[in-house]
Amino acid sequence: MDEQLKELKKPFENSIPTSFSETDKQAIRSKINNLKQIPARRRFSYYPTVITGAVLAFAILIFAITMYNQPNRFANFSNDEAAESGEEASIEMRMESFDSGAAESSDTENSVTIAEDSVTRTIFNPKDAQNNALAKDVQQNGDTSIITFDGSPLTGSFVTTDTALQFIPNPESLLQIPVATGDVEKAIPIYVANEEFVQANYDVESASEITLDVTDVTYHYSPEGSKIYLKIREEQ
Repeated sequence: MDEQLKELKKPFENSIPTSFSETDKQAIRSKINNLKQIPARRRFSYYPTVITGAVLAFAILIFAITMYNQPNRFANFSNDEAAESGEEASIEMRMESFDSGAAESSDTENSVTIAEDSVTRTIFNPKDAQNNALAKDVQQNGDTSIITFDGSPLTGSFVTTDTALQFIPNPESLLQIPVATGDVEKAIPIYVANEEFVQANYDVESASEITLDVTDVTYHYSPEGSKIYLKIREEQ
């Protein structure tokens, strides 16, 4: 039995090398050198991630402290914006109210007043001049409506032109002159009705302001361009 086992083991023992030659050593050294030349796997540092997280946490902490110490800061911004929008809405409502008031007429009085720099200015509707209690005379000349109002003392200066003598009232006196609804945003020339009297009794070339006793303010309203004539009291 032992002899048979030996005979069977011989082919396996002969096929397995039992010696370690120089060639085998060189092959092993070559494999080791190749393993050393393989680059090591890159290692990522965790420091940038940690620093970024710390900065973000610090920013959040500062924001939380600011909100805690000044809770009304952002509310004030919202209140300011709301106040601005409310003021714009109030202006629009006043303008709409003025437009609607100018369109409606009254049997006794058809004048509209608006506040301008704390001074009340009279706005009238030329279409209903006959029903305007402030007008003392109304005439119609084609497309031009001629409405006469009582005058009052006005302060300003004269301007001599090639055609007529103009009067430039100061801002306070300008607000005392009635203005038609269609001329609110227009610059209306103001002339002297009794120019000969004024030329003879006033220094029209002087640049200084002068106060005139105006008896009548005659408003020539026309879609093509309005004019105003002032009648100066002639009694010395």
